[in-house]
Amino acid sequence: MAKKIKFITYHSYSSNGIGGVEELIRSLQLIAETSGLRPVEIYLKGDNGHVFESMANVTKIKYPGVFYNFKFIDRINRALFLRRALDALDVGVGDFLVLFDPKQLLLLPAKVKSNCKIILVQVNRVDKLFKTMSSKISVWVLKQNIFAFTVYTDFDKKELVERFPFLVNKVKVIPRACKLKTSSETARHSKRLVTVARIDEKQKNFFAMVAIFKSLPQDYSLEIYGDGPPDELCRLEEIIKGVKNVRYMGVVRDVSTVLKKNSIFIMTSHYEGFGQTLIEARSQGLPVVAYDSFKSASWVVKDGVTGFLVEPNNISGFVEKLMLIGEDKKIYNYLSNNSIHFAKETEREKIDCLWEKVLTSARAGLESSD
Repeated sequence: MAKKIKFITYHSYSSNGIGGVEELIRSLQLIAETSGLRPVEIYLKGDNGHVFESMANVTKIKYPGVFYNFKFIDRINRALFLRRALDALDVGVGDFLVLFDPKQLLLLPAKVKSNCKIILVQVNRVDKLFKTMSSKISVWVLKQNIFAFTVYTDFDKKELVERFPFLVNKVKVIPRACKLKTSSETARHSKRLVTVARIDEKQKNFFAMVAIFKSLPQDYSLEIYGDGPPDELCRLEEIIKGVKNVRYMGVVRDVSTVLKKNSIFIMTSHYEGFGQTLIEARSQGLPVVAYDSFKSASWVVKDGVTGFLVEPNNISGFVEKLMLIGEDKKIYNYLSNNSIHFAKETEREKIDCLWEKVLTSARAGLESSD
């Protein structure tokens, strides 16, 4: 019997946890399995909240070591772990390897680089992905080893190709898929605000979110859902301490139910890659108000059509848009209806087809070379 082609992902966290990348890995594993591939997951940490069960046929390889306070030592240990894991898998011609950080290209054994169909996946703003020299060098030096580089939107593709013109034929625009079924009816108008996010103040900017909320009338409320390390949870509790009608609700497992009981989704992040929670809110008909702090924001949130984008750090502008939605039911219903309409852009079936095309083209190229 011929050996199954392996579909390998390498990421810091286990796909069992909560997060946009974790959700993507789970969906890719399902696509791989239905395409007759063998899903393999290599990861470093498994302590970010195991909320989802792994598929029975996924081979999981976890970093067995400990993490030190010395970043240089940790980097060496991680690099050695990845090389050993790939060697143990006996990577062959035509196997897939999905990476989420361009720097990781430099860690790969020669055999893997020559045999694998390597797919790089955008997980952050393009400028954030290439903020280090090693990220830039990895793509320039190993451009021939990259089979495809997936990005979220045409905006991201334009920026990436401007940096690396030789990637123009390898860049594939594949937005994130929404895991929620698109609602068949508009959301309920109220003054209940909600956000779902990884608890990480440096990125998510809850301090600004609470400052915005304090400027709203007293009949508004805000629920914050998400998980994070203990120090970040303590920091969030301090930020919201004493603020009436703001509550941290913990981890959310039934996202659609949480969204449906609220009415307006807000995001104040300093940066994002795509904003997975924005498309989930959109799918349930919630208008979104967000800082325009990343390229994909304007693709997900059609300003004035499905919600509003606000210049970063403009607290008064953010408050103005929230009150425009919260105080006017007619405007609310207009935005809610449009949100459901545009949610079709990221329905899972459509996005899965785009990924299947990438895998099919890779396998077709392999068969034609036999």
